[in-house]
Amino acid sequence: MPRKSIKKRPSRADVNDPSVWLHLENNTSKEAEYLRKRYDYHPIDLKEILPPLQRPKLVLRDDYLFMILLFPIFNRFDGTIRTSEVDFFISPNRLVTVNADKIPSINYLYRQFGQRSEGKVEIAGILHDLLSALLESVFPMLVHISQDIDDVEKHLFNGNQREVISELLRIKTNIVNTRKAMQGQQKVIHALMDEGAQMVRIYNMHEYYERLVEYTREIWDMLDVQRDTINALHEAHAAYLSNKTGEIMKLLTIFSVVIFPITFVATLFAMDVSGIPFHDDPFGFYKVLGLISIVILMMVLFFKKKKWF
Repeated sequence: MPRKSIKKRPSRADVNDPSVWLHLENNTSKEAEYLRKRYDYHPIDLKEILPPLQRPKLVLRDDYLFMILLFPIFNRFDGTIRTSEVDFFISPNRLVTVNADKIPSINYLYRQFGQRSEGKVEIAGILHDLLSALLESVFPMLVHISQDIDDVEKHLFNGNQREVISELLRIKTNIVNTRKAMQGQQKVIHALMDEGAQMVRIYNMHEYYERLVEYTREIWDMLDVQRDTINALHEAHAAYLSNKTGEIMKLLTIFSVVIFPITFVATLFAMDVSGIPFHDDPFGFYKVLGLISIVILMMVLFFKKKKWF
């Protein structure tokens, strides 16, 4: 389903006012103390911006909204996806965001916001643009996961099996981490539309925020398809390896069964006791060899009849 484009909107608050949007690139106790002194945010909210990761949620305070959302971030060096937390303090005339992973879409929008020299913005508009950019950044990751799935499918049965297993596990982990990040998005954005309708005038932009919800649905649907696909490939690969291992074990078993009577016959005729057949026969060696060959042939024919190979 093609994604709908987001229209540009009018803005209200002064862009040049540095208090309109403040973004912090660390989430240590130092930043929490700074926000406490400057804006007097609730201690519980300030505690939750600190590690470890919190669950996505929206909390309504007397004069602001506190929101936590999780987003996947891609490591281009090892091809892995992990989860990053973004914290939002949303007031009628101020937006404060906190993220310690330097998500490119946040930093880009923040630089663009600071470079504007004229015009008006509204908090609901800034927040919408930020959420839209964060959700848009997920789609290239989903495309990358799809390409990885296609690549591993091509080499599923004829590639280096150790590398195939490693790729399957990497892709499954990426999908799990992306699903973990996106799982609570739709619910929280819906709550934001309800709680923020009056506080930050989201009611004027209901259509735009509904499209954000559509983004989350589309992402979740794609993740469902990718999860089912990689699970099917993993099961098929596991069945292939199990069958291959069974074939190897069958051949080894047949080989050991064939070797046993040969070893028995050879040991029997090698005993240094009287009465051993062909002991003094000048052609005894060849006769014993012929007997062993007959035993091997009979066992091979027996296995062939049983269709064991």
